[in-house]
Amino acid sequence: MSAAKVIQLAWSALLLLTILPGLFIEPTAGRMLWTCFALVMLVAAIGCLGNRRSCWCIAFLGCLIAFVTHAPMLAQNVNMYLHDDPLYVDSPATIYVVALLSLSFLAPPALIFSCLLLDRRRFVQVWYRAPIHSTDTATLAKPSSADNPYEPPGT
Repeated sequence: MSAAKVIQLAWSALLLLTILPGLFIEPTAGRMLWTCFALVMLVAAIGCLGNRRSCWCIAFLGCLIAFVTHAPMLAQNVNMYLHDDPLYVDSPATIYVVALLSLSFLAPPALIFSCLLLDRRRFVQVWYRAPIHSTDTATLAKPSSADNPYEPPGT
């Protein structure tokens, strides 16, 4: 889950850094909306470092929103590219713009979802507020009931 936290934090920070300058160049409603989205995602990513349930909910839903809004666009543009749409015949570099958008809005949520899927036990513990028995430091030492932890039991 620590990989998901790092990816979430890096993605939200880079998203904010790439969207924010466009807001100052030409402020539009869409850029304002995406800037607010990136800011909320950054705050949620910082909260995820402390395993806060509300921040994980916001981060999970934010990744889901980014994935659901951009996956159909990628599918449609790839379909248009493969079927020689006039848009791609006239300007073949358009597919590179689509690839950049998919790298910035589809790849990070997919990586975050795969990290959460691989560590779903701990994610479910955070999601349902169950006690977390294992930590990110992965300590293997168990507490001993003996007075001397180096002494074998029953001696």
